[in-house]
Amino acid sequence: MTTPTCPPLSRRVTYADDPSSIAVTIFPPEVTTQDLQGFVDHLAAGGVDAYAKDVFSTGVSVYWNSSLTDYDPRPHHKKFLQLINSGIEPLNVYIDRCHQHGMAFLASFRMNDQHWISPAWKNHPEWQLPRGGMSREGMFDYQQIGVQEWMLSLMTEMVERFDIDGLELDWLRALPVFEQFPATPASVDKMTDFIRQIKELLVQRGTARDHSLPLGVRVPTKFKECLAFGLDVKTWIEEGLIDRVTPTDAVYCNFQARYMEDFGSVTSGRDCMLCPSIMPVFDRGVQYYSRGLMSLDNYRALAHSFYQQGANGLNIFNFQYHWRDGKPGSDDSYPTVFSHLQKLREPNEIAGQDRQYLFYPMWHGPWFGFDKNYQLQIPPEIGSRGDFGFRLFESGTSENAKFTMKFAAISKQKTKEKPTSSMIRPHEPLVVALEINGNPVPGDKVIVSMYGDCGASYEFDVNPQWLRAGDNKLTVILLKDHAVLGDITIKNIELDVTMG
Repeated sequence: MTTPTCPPLSRRVTYADDPSSIAVTIFPPEVTTQDLQGFVDHLAAGGVDAYAKDVFSTGVSVYWNSSLTDYDPRPHHKKFLQLINSGIEPLNVYIDRCHQHGMAFLASFRMNDQHWISPAWKNHPEWQLPRGGMSREGMFDYQQIGVQEWMLSLMTEMVERFDIDGLELDWLRALPVFEQFPATPASVDKMTDFIRQIKELLVQRGTARDHSLPLGVRVPTKFKECLAFGLDVKTWIEEGLIDRVTPTDAVYCNFQARYMEDFGSVTSGRDCMLCPSIMPVFDRGVQYYSRGLMSLDNYRALAHSFYQQGANGLNIFNFQYHWRDGKPGSDDSYPTVFSHLQKLREPNEIAGQDRQYLFYPMWHGPWFGFDKNYQLQIPPEIGSRGDFGFRLFESGTSENAKFTMKFAAISKQKTKEKPTSSMIRPHEPLVVALEINGNPVPGDKVIVSMYGDCGASYEFDVNPQWLRAGDNKLTVILLKDHAVLGDITIKNIELDVTMG
Protein backbone atom coordinates (compact mmCIF):
# COMPACT_ATOMS: atom_id res chain seq x y z
CA MET A 1 0.00 0.00 0.00
CA THR A 2 1.25 3.49 -0.82
CA THR A 3 0.58 6.55 1.30
CA PRO A 4 -0.86 9.85 0.03
CA THR A 5 1.73 11.93 -1.77
CA CYS A 6 0.92 15.12 0.15
CA PRO A 7 -0.50 15.91 3.60
CA PRO A 8 -4.31 15.75 3.77
CA LEU A 9 -4.49 19.41 4.84
CA SER A 10 -3.18 20.54 1.44
CA ARG A 11 -6.13 19.00 -0.42
CA ARG A 12 -8.14 21.29 -2.70
CA VAL A 13 -11.16 19.16 -3.73
CA THR A 14 -12.85 16.68 -1.40
CA TYR A 15 -15.62 14.43 -2.67
CA ALA A 16 -18.16 13.68 0.09
CA ASP A 17 -20.16 10.55 -0.67
CA ASP A 18 -23.36 9.58 1.13
CA PRO A 19 -23.88 5.99 2.30
CA SER A 20 -26.27 4.73 -0.35
CA SER A 21 -26.38 6.69 -3.61
CA ILE A 22 -23.70 4.81 -5.53
CA ALA A 23 -24.91 1.53 -4.04
CA VAL A 24 -28.34 2.22 -5.54
CA THR A 25 -27.49 3.99 -8.79
CA ILE A 26 -24.16 2.56 -9.95
CA PHE A 27 -23.16 -0.75 -8.40
CA PRO A 28 -24.64 -4.02 -9.78
CA PRO A 29 -26.50 -6.58 -7.62
CA GLU A 30 -23.30 -8.60 -7.18
CA VAL A 31 -20.58 -6.09 -6.35
CA THR A 32 -16.92 -6.86 -7.05
CA THR A 33 -13.76 -5.17 -5.86
CA GLN A 34 -13.33 -3.88 -9.42
CA ASP A 35 -16.64 -1.99 -9.10
CA LEU A 36 -15.43 -0.22 -5.96
CA GLN A 37 -12.02 0.50 -7.45
CA GLY A 38 -13.59 1.81 -10.66
CA PHE A 39 -15.55 4.47 -8.79
CA VAL A 40 -12.40 5.73 -7.07
CA ASP A 41 -10.62 5.70 -10.44
CA HIS A 42 -13.26 8.07 -11.83
CA LEU A 43 -12.82 10.40 -8.85
CA ALA A 44 -9.08 10.45 -9.37
CA ALA A 45 -9.50 11.20 -13.08
CA GLY A 46 -11.70 14.13 -12.07
CA GLY A 47 -8.96 15.64 -9.95
CA VAL A 48 -10.38 14.74 -6.54
CA ASP A 49 -7.79 14.96 -3.76
CA ALA A 50 -9.70 13.37 -0.88
CA TYR A 51 -12.61 10.94 -0.69
CA ALA A 52 -14.86 11.47 2.36
CA LYS A 53 -16.97 8.33 2.45
CA ASP A 54 -19.85 7.80 4.87
CA VAL A 55 -19.01 4.75 6.98
CA PHE A 56 -21.66 5.25 9.69
CA SER A 57 -25.21 6.40 9.08
CA THR A 58 -28.59 6.08 10.80
CA GLY A 59 -26.97 4.20 13.68
CA VAL A 60 -25.44 1.41 11.58
CA SER A 61 -22.15 0.70 9.82
CA VAL A 62 -21.83 0.68 6.04
CA TYR A 63 -19.04 -0.93 3.99
CA TRP A 64 -17.54 -2.51 7.15
CA ASN A 65 -18.65 -4.76 9.98
CA SER A 66 -18.41 -3.88 13.65
CA SER A 67 -19.35 -5.71 16.82
CA LEU A 68 -20.43 -2.34 18.26
CA THR A 69 -23.38 -1.84 15.94
CA ASP A 70 -25.50 -3.49 13.28
CA TYR A 71 -24.61 -3.55 9.62
CA ASP A 72 -27.04 -1.65 7.38
CA PRO A 73 -29.85 -4.17 6.68
CA ARG A 74 -31.33 -2.45 3.64
CA PRO A 75 -31.26 -4.38 0.34
CA HIS A 76 -28.84 -2.07 -1.46
CA HIS A 77 -26.25 -2.60 1.29
CA LYS A 78 -26.77 -6.35 1.53
CA LYS A 79 -25.13 -6.61 -1.90
CA PHE A 80 -21.76 -5.96 -0.15
CA LEU A 81 -22.15 -8.85 2.30
CA GLN A 82 -20.74 -11.34 -0.20
CA LEU A 83 -17.43 -9.46 -0.13
CA ILE A 84 -17.53 -9.01 3.65
CA ASN A 85 -18.31 -12.67 4.29
CA SER A 86 -15.41 -13.67 2.06
CA GLY A 87 -13.02 -11.64 4.23
CA ILE A 88 -12.89 -8.51 2.04
CA GLU A 89 -13.99 -5.30 3.75
CA PRO A 90 -15.27 -2.93 1.02
CA LEU A 91 -13.91 -0.06 3.11
CA ASN A 92 -10.37 -1.39 2.76
CA VAL A 93 -10.83 -1.61 -1.00
CA TYR A 94 -11.78 2.08 -1.10
CA ILE A 95 -8.86 3.06 1.14
CA ASP A 96 -6.24 1.10 -0.81
CA ARG A 97 -7.42 2.46 -4.15
CA CYS A 98 -7.41 6.03 -2.86
CA HIS A 99 -3.83 5.64 -1.63
CA GLN A 100 -2.74 4.16 -4.95
CA HIS A 101 -3.95 7.39 -6.57
CA GLY A 102 -2.34 9.59 -3.90
CA MET A 103 -5.78 10.51 -2.55
CA ALA A 104 -6.63 10.80 1.13
CA PHE A 105 -9.49 8.74 2.53
CA LEU A 106 -11.62 10.38 5.21
CA ALA A 107 -14.08 8.23 7.17
CA SER A 108 -17.28 10.25 7.48
CA PHE A 109 -19.76 9.76 10.32
CA ARG A 110 -23.33 10.99 9.98
CA MET A 111 -23.76 12.12 13.55
CA ASN A 112 -27.56 12.03 13.76
CA ASP A 113 -28.98 10.71 10.50
CA GLN A 114 -32.65 9.79 10.43
CA HIS A 115 -33.52 8.47 6.98
CA TRP A 116 -35.11 5.40 8.58
CA ILE A 117 -35.51 3.80 12.04
CA SER A 118 -32.45 1.70 12.84
CA PRO A 119 -31.96 -1.05 15.46
CA ALA A 120 -29.74 1.25 17.54
CA TRP A 121 -32.68 3.43 18.48
CA LYS A 122 -34.92 0.47 19.26
CA ASN A 123 -32.20 -1.00 21.50
CA HIS A 124 -31.61 2.28 23.33
CA PRO A 125 -34.83 4.30 23.58
CA GLU A 126 -33.21 6.41 26.32
CA TRP A 127 -30.76 7.77 23.72
CA GLN A 128 -33.50 9.38 21.63
CA LEU A 129 -34.57 12.99 21.57
CA PRO A 130 -38.22 13.43 22.58
CA ARG A 131 -40.42 13.54 19.51
CA GLY A 132 -42.06 16.80 18.56
CA GLY A 133 -40.90 20.27 17.73
CA MET A 134 -37.83 20.02 15.52
CA SER A 135 -36.93 16.43 16.40
CA ARG A 136 -38.27 13.31 14.77
CA GLU A 137 -38.39 9.70 15.83
CA GLY A 138 -34.97 8.12 16.10
CA MET A 139 -32.71 11.14 16.62
CA PHE A 140 -29.81 10.92 19.07
CA ASP A 141 -29.78 13.12 22.16
CA TYR A 142 -26.17 14.15 22.68
CA GLN A 143 -27.01 15.16 26.23
CA GLN A 144 -26.93 11.43 26.96
CA ILE A 145 -23.43 10.30 27.89
CA GLY A 146 -24.17 6.87 26.42
CA VAL A 147 -24.54 8.39 22.94
CA GLN A 148 -21.17 10.12 23.10
CA GLU A 149 -19.37 7.08 24.54
CA TRP A 150 -20.83 4.79 21.87
CA MET A 151 -19.94 7.15 19.04
CA LEU A 152 -16.42 7.56 20.38
CA SER A 153 -15.99 3.78 20.61
CA LEU A 154 -17.01 3.42 16.94
CA MET A 155 -14.52 6.09 15.90
CA THR A 156 -11.82 4.44 17.98
CA GLU A 157 -12.41 1.14 16.20
CA MET A 158 -12.36 2.94 12.85
CA VAL A 159 -8.95 4.58 13.39
CA GLU A 160 -7.42 1.43 14.90
CA ARG A 161 -8.65 -1.06 12.31
CA PHE A 162 -8.41 0.95 9.10
CA ASP A 163 -5.63 2.97 7.46
CA ILE A 164 -7.78 6.08 7.11
CA ASP A 165 -6.36 9.59 6.75
CA GLY A 166 -8.78 11.36 9.07
CA LEU A 167 -12.39 11.67 10.21
CA GLU A 168 -15.23 13.88 9.04
CA LEU A 169 -18.24 14.53 11.30
CA ASP A 170 -21.39 15.38 9.36
CA TRP A 171 -23.64 17.39 11.69
CA LEU A 172 -26.04 18.32 8.86
CA ARG A 173 -27.29 14.74 8.94
CA ALA A 174 -29.14 15.70 10.97
CA LEU A 175 -30.10 18.47 13.35
CA PRO A 176 -31.04 19.05 16.15
CA VAL A 177 -28.78 17.12 18.53
CA PHE A 178 -30.11 18.58 21.81
CA GLU A 179 -33.68 18.89 23.05
CA GLN A 180 -33.48 22.61 23.82
CA PHE A 181 -33.26 25.11 21.01
CA PRO A 182 -31.28 27.27 21.17
CA ALA A 183 -28.94 24.92 22.99
CA THR A 184 -28.04 25.81 26.57
CA PRO A 185 -24.48 26.88 27.49
CA ALA A 186 -24.11 23.58 29.36
CA SER A 187 -25.01 21.63 26.21
CA VAL A 188 -22.56 23.71 24.15
CA ASP A 189 -19.76 22.93 26.62
CA LYS A 190 -20.71 19.25 26.62
CA MET A 191 -20.43 19.10 22.85
CA THR A 192 -17.07 20.90 22.83
CA ASP A 193 -15.76 18.36 25.36
CA PHE A 194 -16.93 15.59 23.02
CA ILE A 195 -15.09 17.16 20.07
CA ARG A 196 -12.01 17.47 22.28
CA GLN A 197 -12.11 13.73 23.01
CA ILE A 198 -12.31 12.91 19.30
CA LYS A 199 -9.38 15.21 18.57
CA GLU A 200 -7.31 13.56 21.32
CA LEU A 201 -8.09 10.15 19.80
CA LEU A 202 -6.80 11.29 16.40
CA VAL A 203 -3.69 12.92 17.87
CA GLN A 204 -2.80 9.73 19.75
CA ARG A 205 -3.39 7.50 16.75
CA GLY A 206 -1.60 9.92 14.43
CA THR A 207 1.43 9.93 16.71
CA ALA A 208 1.51 6.15 16.62
CA ARG A 209 1.40 6.24 12.80
CA ASP A 210 3.91 9.09 12.57
CA HIS A 211 1.56 11.28 10.52
CA SER A 212 -1.37 13.49 11.45
CA LEU A 213 -5.01 12.42 11.24
CA PRO A 214 -7.09 15.57 10.69
CA LEU A 215 -10.60 16.10 11.99
CA GLY A 216 -13.13 17.75 9.71
CA VAL A 217 -16.72 18.86 10.36
CA ARG A 218 -19.74 19.64 8.19
CA VAL A 219 -21.77 22.35 9.92
CA PRO A 220 -24.42 25.04 9.20
CA THR A 221 -23.50 28.13 7.22
CA LYS A 222 -23.14 30.71 10.03
CA PHE A 223 -21.57 30.63 13.48
CA LYS A 224 -24.86 31.75 15.05
CA GLU A 225 -26.68 28.86 13.40
CA CYS A 226 -24.04 26.41 14.62
CA LEU A 227 -24.17 27.77 18.16
CA ALA A 228 -27.97 27.58 18.27
CA PHE A 229 -27.66 23.82 17.72
CA GLY A 230 -24.93 23.48 20.36
CA LEU A 231 -21.98 23.45 17.95
CA ASP A 232 -19.43 26.07 19.06
CA VAL A 233 -17.46 25.87 15.83
CA LYS A 234 -15.67 29.15 16.39
CA THR A 235 -14.16 27.80 19.63
CA TRP A 236 -13.31 24.50 17.95
CA ILE A 237 -11.27 26.41 15.35
CA GLU A 238 -9.64 28.78 17.85
CA GLU A 239 -8.60 25.94 20.15
CA GLY A 240 -7.24 23.83 17.29
CA LEU A 241 -9.78 21.05 17.84
CA ILE A 242 -10.64 20.75 14.14
CA ASP A 243 -8.45 20.85 11.04
CA ARG A 244 -11.10 21.32 8.37
CA VAL A 245 -14.49 23.06 8.45
CA THR A 246 -17.16 22.70 5.77
CA PRO A 247 -19.99 25.21 6.20
CA THR A 248 -22.93 23.99 4.17
CA ASP A 249 -26.67 24.14 3.75
CA ALA A 250 -28.39 20.82 4.28
CA VAL A 251 -29.53 20.58 0.65
CA TYR A 252 -28.92 23.66 -1.50
CA CYS A 253 -25.99 25.69 -2.81
CA ASN A 254 -25.74 29.05 -1.11
CA PHE A 255 -24.64 31.85 -3.44
CA GLN A 256 -25.39 34.32 -0.62
CA ALA A 257 -22.91 32.74 1.81
CA ARG A 258 -21.05 35.12 4.12
CA TYR A 259 -18.04 32.87 4.77
CA MET A 260 -15.53 35.74 4.80
CA GLU A 261 -17.18 37.37 7.81
CA ASP A 262 -17.68 34.18 9.83
CA PHE A 263 -15.45 31.25 9.04
CA GLY A 264 -12.79 32.92 6.90
CA SER A 265 -11.99 35.54 9.52
CA VAL A 266 -11.28 32.80 12.07
CA THR A 267 -9.55 30.16 9.93
CA SER A 268 -7.18 32.75 8.44
CA GLY A 269 -3.74 32.30 9.98
CA ARG A 270 -4.73 29.04 11.67
CA ASP A 271 -4.14 25.41 10.72
CA CYS A 272 -7.77 24.85 9.82
CA MET A 273 -8.87 24.57 6.19
CA LEU A 274 -12.06 26.31 5.09
CA CYS A 275 -13.74 24.01 2.55
CA PRO A 276 -17.33 25.12 1.84
CA SER A 277 -19.73 22.67 0.28
CA ILE A 278 -20.87 22.74 -3.35
CA MET A 279 -23.95 20.77 -4.46
CA PRO A 280 -25.90 20.29 -7.72
CA VAL A 281 -29.20 21.66 -6.35
CA PHE A 282 -29.63 25.38 -5.68
CA ASP A 283 -33.34 25.91 -5.04
CA ARG A 284 -36.28 23.97 -3.62
CA GLY A 285 -38.39 24.79 -6.67
CA VAL A 286 -35.71 23.42 -8.98
CA GLN A 287 -35.45 20.22 -6.96
CA TYR A 288 -39.18 19.53 -7.02
CA TYR A 289 -40.00 20.82 -10.50
CA SER A 290 -36.93 19.45 -12.33
CA ARG A 291 -35.95 22.75 -13.95
CA GLY A 292 -32.28 21.88 -14.00
CA LEU A 293 -29.18 21.39 -11.91
CA MET A 294 -25.98 23.38 -11.52
CA SER A 295 -23.95 23.74 -14.70
CA LEU A 296 -20.18 24.10 -14.93
CA ASP A 297 -20.61 27.90 -15.22
CA ASN A 298 -22.66 27.86 -11.99
CA TYR A 299 -20.04 25.75 -10.20
CA ARG A 300 -17.33 28.16 -11.34
CA ALA A 301 -19.26 31.16 -9.99
CA LEU A 302 -19.81 29.55 -6.59
CA ALA A 303 -16.22 28.34 -6.34
CA HIS A 304 -14.95 31.81 -7.32
CA SER A 305 -17.03 33.39 -4.56
CA PHE A 306 -15.80 30.89 -1.99
CA TYR A 307 -12.13 31.26 -2.92
CA GLN A 308 -12.45 35.05 -2.79
CA GLN A 309 -13.84 34.71 0.73
CA GLY A 310 -10.84 32.75 1.97
CA ALA A 311 -11.73 29.15 1.12
CA ASN A 312 -8.79 26.75 0.95
CA GLY A 313 -10.71 24.07 -0.88
CA LEU A 314 -14.13 22.73 -1.84
CA ASN A 315 -16.26 19.89 -0.50
CA ILE A 316 -18.44 18.28 -3.19
CA PHE A 317 -21.69 16.77 -1.93
CA ASN A 318 -24.82 15.09 -3.40
CA PHE A 319 -23.15 14.95 -6.81
CA GLN A 320 -25.21 11.86 -7.63
CA TYR A 321 -28.08 14.17 -8.63
CA HIS A 322 -26.27 14.51 -11.95
CA TRP A 323 -26.62 10.87 -12.90
CA ARG A 324 -29.83 10.28 -10.99
CA ASP A 325 -31.66 13.02 -12.91
CA GLY A 326 -29.37 13.64 -15.89
CA LYS A 327 -29.34 12.06 -19.32
CA PRO A 328 -27.08 9.00 -19.60
CA GLY A 329 -24.08 9.68 -21.79
CA SER A 330 -24.33 13.45 -21.49
CA ASP A 331 -21.54 15.68 -20.18
CA ASP A 332 -23.53 16.08 -16.97
CA SER A 333 -23.95 12.36 -16.30
CA TYR A 334 -21.80 9.63 -14.76
CA PRO A 335 -18.85 9.43 -15.01
CA THR A 336 -18.15 12.32 -17.42
CA VAL A 337 -19.51 14.91 -14.99
CA PHE A 338 -16.50 14.34 -12.71
CA SER A 339 -14.48 16.34 -15.23
CA HIS A 340 -16.23 19.44 -13.82
CA LEU A 341 -14.30 18.98 -10.58
CA GLN A 342 -10.95 19.22 -12.32
CA LYS A 343 -11.97 22.70 -13.48
CA LEU A 344 -12.74 23.92 -9.94
CA ARG A 345 -9.31 23.36 -8.41
CA GLU A 346 -7.44 26.54 -9.28
CA PRO A 347 -8.85 30.00 -8.41
CA ASN A 348 -6.82 31.78 -11.10
CA GLU A 349 -8.13 29.50 -13.83
CA ILE A 350 -11.73 29.96 -12.66
CA ALA A 351 -11.31 33.75 -12.72
CA GLY A 352 -10.60 33.61 -16.46
CA GLN A 353 -13.66 31.52 -17.39
CA ASP A 354 -17.36 32.25 -17.89
CA ARG A 355 -19.52 31.89 -14.79
CA GLN A 356 -23.14 32.36 -13.81
CA TYR A 357 -24.41 33.27 -10.34
CA LEU A 358 -27.82 32.00 -9.18
CA PHE A 359 -29.38 34.06 -6.39
CA TYR A 360 -32.45 31.87 -5.97
CA PRO A 361 -34.75 31.55 -2.90
CA MET A 362 -33.25 28.22 -1.70
CA TRP A 363 -35.79 27.04 0.93
CA HIS A 364 -38.72 29.37 0.07
CA GLY A 365 -39.09 29.94 3.80
CA PRO A 366 -37.16 29.65 7.08
CA TRP A 367 -34.89 26.73 8.00
CA PHE A 368 -35.11 26.05 11.75
CA GLY A 369 -36.11 29.69 12.13
CA PHE A 370 -33.22 31.05 10.03
CA ASP A 371 -34.12 33.00 6.92
CA LYS A 372 -33.34 31.02 3.77
CA ASN A 373 -35.81 32.73 1.46
CA TYR A 374 -33.93 35.05 -0.86
CA GLN A 375 -36.65 36.97 -2.68
CA LEU A 376 -38.19 40.42 -2.57
CA GLN A 377 -41.84 41.38 -2.00
CA ILE A 378 -43.02 44.80 -3.23
CA PRO A 379 -46.52 46.29 -2.79
CA PRO A 380 -48.01 47.06 -6.23
CA GLU A 381 -48.46 50.81 -5.59
CA ILE A 382 -46.55 53.64 -7.22
CA GLY A 383 -43.43 54.60 -5.27
CA SER A 384 -42.99 51.17 -3.69
CA ARG A 385 -39.40 50.07 -3.65
CA GLY A 386 -37.30 47.25 -2.38
CA ASP A 387 -33.68 46.15 -2.24
CA PHE A 388 -32.49 42.66 -3.10
CA GLY A 389 -29.06 42.03 -1.62
CA PHE A 390 -26.60 39.74 -3.34
CA ARG A 391 -23.03 38.64 -2.65
CA LEU A 392 -20.40 39.11 -5.33
CA PHE A 393 -16.62 39.29 -5.59
CA GLU A 394 -16.02 40.46 -9.14
CA SER A 395 -14.47 43.91 -8.62
CA GLY A 396 -11.11 42.76 -9.98
CA THR A 397 -12.44 40.93 -13.03
CA SER A 398 -10.98 41.58 -16.47
CA GLU A 399 -12.10 44.77 -18.22
CA ASN A 400 -13.14 42.65 -21.19
CA ALA A 401 -15.76 40.77 -19.18
CA LYS A 402 -19.45 41.40 -19.83
CA PHE A 403 -21.92 41.36 -16.93
CA THR A 404 -25.59 40.61 -17.59
CA MET A 405 -28.28 40.46 -14.91
CA LYS A 406 -31.70 38.84 -15.15
CA PHE A 407 -34.55 38.57 -12.66
CA ALA A 408 -38.16 37.39 -12.60
CA ALA A 409 -41.16 39.45 -11.50
CA ILE A 410 -44.08 37.26 -10.45
CA SER A 411 -47.72 38.00 -9.61
CA LYS A 412 -50.54 35.74 -8.50
CA GLN A 413 -52.90 34.23 -11.04
CA LYS A 414 -56.27 35.84 -11.70
CA THR A 415 -59.16 34.42 -9.67
CA LYS A 416 -62.93 34.16 -10.22
CA GLU A 417 -63.38 36.66 -7.40
CA LYS A 418 -61.08 39.19 -9.12
CA PRO A 419 -61.23 38.40 -12.85
CA THR A 420 -60.17 41.89 -13.86
CA SER A 421 -56.84 41.82 -12.02
CA SER A 422 -53.88 42.18 -14.33
CA MET A 423 -50.91 39.90 -14.80
CA ILE A 424 -47.25 40.68 -15.22
CA ARG A 425 -46.53 39.90 -18.87
CA PRO A 426 -44.13 41.22 -21.49
CA HIS A 427 -47.06 43.22 -22.93
CA GLU A 428 -48.06 44.31 -19.38
CA PRO A 429 -44.65 44.74 -17.81
CA LEU A 430 -43.79 46.44 -14.57
CA VAL A 431 -43.08 50.11 -15.01
CA VAL A 432 -40.00 50.35 -12.87
CA ALA A 433 -36.72 52.08 -12.28
CA LEU A 434 -33.78 49.80 -11.57
CA GLU A 435 -30.54 50.54 -9.75
CA ILE A 436 -27.40 48.58 -8.92
CA ASN A 437 -25.80 49.96 -5.76
CA GLY A 438 -27.50 53.30 -6.43
CA ASN A 439 -26.44 53.44 -10.08
CA PRO A 440 -29.43 53.82 -12.46
CA VAL A 441 -29.94 51.15 -15.10
CA PRO A 442 -30.97 52.77 -18.44
CA GLY A 443 -34.62 51.86 -18.89
CA ASP A 444 -34.35 51.59 -22.67
CA LYS A 445 -31.70 48.89 -22.25
CA VAL A 446 -33.94 46.49 -20.28
CA ILE A 447 -35.22 43.50 -22.26
CA VAL A 448 -38.54 42.00 -21.10
CA SER A 449 -39.67 38.46 -21.95
CA MET A 450 -42.06 35.79 -20.62
CA TYR A 451 -41.31 33.99 -17.39
CA GLY A 452 -43.49 30.96 -16.74
CA ASP A 453 -47.28 31.40 -16.59
CA CYS A 454 -47.49 34.37 -14.25
CA GLY A 455 -44.49 36.59 -14.69
CA ALA A 456 -41.96 38.36 -16.84
CA SER A 457 -38.18 38.25 -17.06
CA TYR A 458 -36.10 41.44 -17.02
CA GLU A 459 -32.59 41.41 -18.48
CA PHE A 460 -29.98 44.17 -18.69
CA ASP A 461 -26.23 44.76 -18.82
CA VAL A 462 -24.40 45.76 -15.65
CA ASN A 463 -21.49 48.16 -15.65
CA PRO A 464 -18.72 46.37 -13.69
CA GLN A 465 -17.80 49.73 -12.12
CA TRP A 466 -21.14 49.59 -10.26
CA LEU A 467 -20.20 46.40 -8.39
CA ARG A 468 -18.53 46.06 -5.00
CA ALA A 469 -16.60 43.21 -3.43
CA GLY A 470 -19.03 41.63 -0.97
CA ASP A 471 -22.50 43.05 -0.44
CA ASN A 472 -24.36 44.52 -3.41
CA LYS A 473 -28.00 45.42 -3.99
CA LEU A 474 -30.51 45.52 -6.82
CA THR A 475 -33.13 48.22 -6.19
CA VAL A 476 -36.57 48.00 -7.82
CA ILE A 477 -38.83 51.09 -7.75
CA LEU A 478 -42.42 51.02 -9.09
CA LEU A 479 -43.28 54.04 -11.22
CA LYS A 480 -47.03 53.33 -11.46
CA ASP A 481 -49.76 51.35 -9.74
CA HIS A 482 -50.20 47.75 -10.88
CA ALA A 483 -53.58 46.04 -10.48
CA VAL A 484 -52.20 42.64 -9.51
CA LEU A 485 -53.27 40.32 -6.70
CA GLY A 486 -51.15 40.80 -3.61
CA ASP A 487 -47.51 41.84 -3.64
CA ILE A 488 -45.15 41.57 -6.58
CA THR A 489 -42.38 39.02 -6.07
CA ILE A 490 -38.89 39.70 -7.39
CA LYS A 491 -36.79 36.53 -7.40
CA ASN A 492 -34.45 34.19 -9.26
CA ILE A 493 -31.76 36.79 -9.89
CA GLU A 494 -29.04 35.57 -12.23
CA LEU A 495 -25.78 37.27 -13.09
CA ASP A 496 -23.74 36.10 -16.07
CA VAL A 497 -20.05 36.94 -16.31
CA THR A 498 -18.91 36.38 -19.89
CA MET A 499 -15.20 36.71 -20.57
CA GLY A 500 -14.27 38.65 -23.69
